[in-house]
Amino acid sequence: MSTVFKRLTQAVLALAVSGVAACDEVPQTVVTFMRPGGTWAFFDYATSRGPLLVQVLTAPAGYTPDSVSAQAGAAVSRAIQRKVVTATADPAQAAAPEYRLVFAFDLPAATAPERLCDGTRLEQQGDPATVRVIGAFCYKSEVQASATGSLPRRGENGAALGEILAQMTRGLIVEETR
Repeated sequence: MSTVFKRLTQAVLALAVSGVAACDEVPQTVVTFMRPGGTWAFFDYATSRGPLLVQVLTAPAGYTPDSVSAQAGAAVSRAIQRKVVTATADPAQAAAPEYRLVFAFDLPAATAPERLCDGTRLEQQGDPATVRVIGAFCYKSEVQASATGSLPRRGENGAALGEILAQMTRGLIVEETR
């Protein structure tokens, strides 16, 4: 094998390994449930006459639910490109408060998304290395879609929190599924 080929192979391998390692550094999300037919029609109805209700039930360490709610509202508005969307944390200001996006941080991994929609009291269980988030698009107490996500816990996760909330919103609000 030529020296140039060896060096090129080593460089490509180093880039591939650093790329895989970098995956652990970015927010990751997975849609865990989607109602047949998607959620766009419900979302479109809920936002057709005013703001969408976005609730943050629990916040990661170092934050309050109120401080994360502002980020969540901005993330929802940024995530949806098809129409202009506004969000509110106040049910009285929401156009259709029975439809809502709900997020909760640092819950036990086995927490069912139905608990976000049905008003059950949630107990946090933080992981020192990872921020976990569960999200759901709810109609009353029913889950229409759910997703989970995680990101490495660092001193300040402000921008990363906004990004994971936007990613989850894009996963929860989709057109027809097949």
